[in-house]
Amino acid sequence: MKIRHVAIMSLFLGVVLSSSSVYAEQNMVMVTFDDLDEVGKKTLQLVYTEAFQRLGYKLVYREYPGKRASLLADQGAVDGELARTYEYAETHPNLIRVEESTFSPSVFVAYATDSTIRLNGWESLRNTDYKVEHKRGVQMPHTKLMEVVLAENLSAITRTEQGLKKLLAGRTDVYIDSEYTIMQLLQTKAFKGAPLHRVGVMGTITNHAYLHFTHKDLARQLSAVLRQMKAEGLIAKYIALSMQP
Repeated sequence: MKIRHVAIMSLFLGVVLSSSSVYAEQNMVMVTFDDLDEVGKKTLQLVYTEAFQRLGYKLVYREYPGKRASLLADQGAVDGELARTYEYAETHPNLIRVEESTFSPSVFVAYATDSTIRLNGWESLRNTDYKVEHKRGVQMPHTKLMEVVLAENLSAITRTEQGLKKLLAGRTDVYIDSEYTIMQLLQTKAFKGAPLHRVGVMGTITNHAYLHFTHKDLARQLSAVLRQMKAEGLIAKYIALSMQP
C-alpha cells in the first residue's frame, strides 16, 4: 500500500513539475532601457501584454540601463527588447527585428532657448559651434551627431528633464530628443511657460521590438499580431489610456 502511495505521489509531482516547466517556457522576458518616459513604459506593457497573450505567451517586463539591456538581449539572457530603432539590427546581429513598428514614427526635434537658431536635419549642425546634447542610449541621434558635431561640443544625459534644465541654465545651446517626450514635459509644472523653442526637425525613426534569434518564427507572428491590433484601433486606445493621470 505504501509503495503504491509513493508511486502515486511521484506521478503527481511529476505532472506538477512538468506543468510548471511548460508554464515557465511560456514566459517572454522582455526589457526596455530604464529612462523611457512613464507614458512609453505603460503603453509598451499594455501593447505587448496583449500581443504576447494572443500568441500564448505571458509578458515579463523588466527595465535596465540601455547598455545592460542590449547586453542581456544579445546574450540571450532575456528573450528580447521592446523599444529600439529600425537601425538597431545593424549592430546587433543576434537579434531579430519585429518588422511591424509599435507606434507611428517618432520625430526627433531640436530645442533651444535662442529662438533665432534654425536647424533642418542632422547635416544642418555641421560646421556650427553649438554645444549639443542628446539622450544617452538612443542610437540614431548618437550616431548622426557624432558625424556632424565636434566631440568637445557633444554631450549626452540620462533623462530628458536634465537636458531641458541644462538648456535653461545656459550650459548647452541645443538639446535633441523625441518630440513626443519633450512635449509631455513642457506641459508639466516644472517646464510650463519656460523659454524653450523648437528650432528644427532632425529626423524620424520607427520603434520596434527585437527578439533573440532563437525566436525567429515568433518575430514574424508578433509582427502580424501588431498589425491586427493597429487595425482594431487597440494600440491607439492603449496610448490614450497611458496618458491618463
